[in-house]
Amino acid sequence: RQIQLFLVFVPIAGANLVMILGVAGVLLTINVELALLALAPLPVLNLAATAFSRRMGPQSADLQRRLADVSGVVEE
Repeated sequence: RQIQLFLVFVPIAGANLVMILGVAGVLLTINVELALLALAPLPVLNLAATAFSRRMGPQSADLQRRLADVSGVVEE
């Protein structure tokens, strides 16, 4: 399961990184000051998303487990 999640996550993360770098490059070529202003919130958003993911991860796993239990009962 961990390997499967890793193999799914790596290409998605790589694509997101390439997209962010591409957008940043275009923004910087157009207007440096505005680009820096627009990109400044990214570290804060990253920290917030990481905190949210850590908080919701166990709850999501519990919900998936409970849904699997319900599905098992329904199939019987």
